[in-house]
Amino acid sequence: MGFDAIWISPIIDNRDGGYHGYWGRNIYKLNDNFGTESDFVDLVNACHGRGILVMVDVVGNHMGNLDTNFGVNTPFNDPSHYHDWCDITDQDFASKNQPRIENCRLAQLADLKQENDYVRTTLLSWISDLVSKYNIDGIRIDTVPEVPKWFWSQFAQAAGVYSVGEVFDGDMGYVGGYVGPLDACLNYPFFFWVRDTLFNQKDMYNLRNYYNQWASNLDSNALNYMANFCDNHDNARTLSWGGNWEDKKKHHKACHVMAMTSVGIPIVYYGAEQYFAGGNDPANR
Repeated sequence: MGFDAIWISPIIDNRDGGYHGYWGRNIYKLNDNFGTESDFVDLVNACHGRGILVMVDVVGNHMGNLDTNFGVNTPFNDPSHYHDWCDITDQDFASKNQPRIENCRLAQLADLKQENDYVRTTLLSWISDLVSKYNIDGIRIDTVPEVPKWFWSQFAQAAGVYSVGEVFDGDMGYVGGYVGPLDACLNYPFFFWVRDTLFNQKDMYNLRNYYNQWASNLDSNALNYMANFCDNHDNARTLSWGGNWEDKKKHHKACHVMAMTSVGIPIVYYGAEQYFAGGNDPANR
């Protein structure tokens, strides 16, 4: 299809059932379900031999357990490595309550304490070693607002490659606040704006407003590295959003054309080219 980069799932060992990669158990071990270390080296080399970059999904916010049995995790096996248990609520996200967003559990996942020196230095050396060992070209970082910006600045510097973070929010000012600590973010404002325009039948002035607002929240150079998308593993696919099938396909195509031709880096989620129409996860995965 002509792509010159691929973004793959998190590669570390996961808890049983963590097929998506976000329930880490041992950050130093690769997921046996995906293959061996030599298999991964072969994959990266094969991609590079064809001029294709490889971006790996990484998690620095949490480990995979939903309890306090931290002894099952490597290397973060002590209670001091984690924040005290509290749960992030929808209201916390709506009100941008950063102390709770950064210190409580997302979906009850054990929340790492980045202000702990051992946790901080271990994560920084881990990402540096991972990128170097496997010759990785970029990292997509999960759950970015759930960790302080100062840590992401250090993490991105340790990685030394293109870093794009997941800030699951349509607020341009909020998302733009993480550009600087990281190279870019997934362009959720684009996602929500385009969905609103196409599927809620707003006029095209709605998109002009989008670009005007971005211009006041990000400088033009930063905007070049934002990642535009229509589908991903955290949202129902565009083809599941309602209406008759022919209208769905028109909107699906129009959204991808906008992602590919707008300022920024376009991302196409696997299956979009075959009209995959799964709803909320796991159906979209």
